Amino acid sequence: MNRKTVVELDLVGYGDTSRIVQENAGVDAVADLNKHIQGFIDTALTTIGAKREEVVLATTGDGAILAFENPNDAHSFAVEVHLATQKHNAGINNSSAHKWFRIGVATGDLYQETRSGSTKEVAGTVIATAVRLEGAARPGEVIADAETISFLSPNLRSLYGPKKKVKGKRIEEYSANRYSVVPEAGKKDFMPLLKLVLGAIITSLAIIVVVMYSLTHRSSARILDPGFNDYVEPIITVSGSSKNMGTSRKIWVVVKSGGENYYPHANAAQIAEGTDKWSSTGCIGPRADFDKEFEILAVSADMPSQTSLQDNGKSMCEDSLPALPPGVQILSRVKVTRNLQWNNKSR
Repeated sequence: MNRKTVVELDLVGYGDTSRIVQENAGVDAVADLNKHIQGFIDTALTTIGAKREEVVLATTGDGAILAFENPNDAHSFAVEVHLATQKHNAGINNSSAHKWFRIGVATGDLYQETRSGSTKEVAGTVIATAVRLEGAARPGEVIADAETISFLSPNLRSLYGPKKKVKGKRIEEYSANRYSVVPEAGKKDFMPLLKLVLGAIITSLAIIVVVMYSLTHRSSARILDPGFNDYVEPIITVSGSSKNMGTSRKIWVVVKSGGENYYPHANAAQIAEGTDKWSSTGCIGPRADFDKEFEILAVSADMPSQTSLQDNGKSMCEDSLPALPPGVQILSRVKVTRNLQWNNKSR
């Protein structure tokens, strides 16, 4: 039985990572992942001048258990593992693909025996202690028990924080000290998410601005006279108000009969200078359709539609359109009843 400093480390998130790797690339890819993990261990061992066959007690897929004669070597190994992962991660922008270890270190009696076939038999509660400390460590951190800390050189001991109680798996507690080798390890990079959120906010604000602009600058017209359900003469002046009509489109009054026929006034509505008021004089339905309901429509018409409406409107409600021209947009409508028959005076 010898006194050893045991180091236990494992890869953060190995379970999820290995499952995703196997589901997408097969079990051989998981084996490659394990080799990659052991590569960090070999890098650290080479850096401190240690040999794998002398210090590695067991590999665990996501890590390893090692035993060192000197606590300072154990500390140096743990630090080099974290520095190796830090260097590896520096070339990867996606923080979810970063690799970080948790490391626990404990010093105590360890039984070791090498059996036939180079199989190592090890025993001792120091292994369990190292495992419990590793489980309590944060990514990029080393937790060492009090025994290990007491044997470290003063300059290494000064790297660790104050002694604290670390809870074990059940009711046991361990006196241990923490050393955060890579403080940023395991922290989520929220910049991509922040950029995504800011992008969504900017897009939403842009949409709001466009909607508000369209609402405040949208062309509109409203029929003020006659009113809804009014009785009207065969020829009347329809009047109303408008906003943001511009110069390319004009307000036109079109009378719609119950038979889905459209009778446009002969000309576009006249807008009073310096105001938003408009008016248009014309017939309300054909000669024979007295005492019937009509809809008076105030529409916005583009240039091609204006020509069609004007040509048809010259017939004074004798000819109708089966449908509104494509460039016409209905802005307002009122339902009225024509109460008189046409006569020559009305004509």
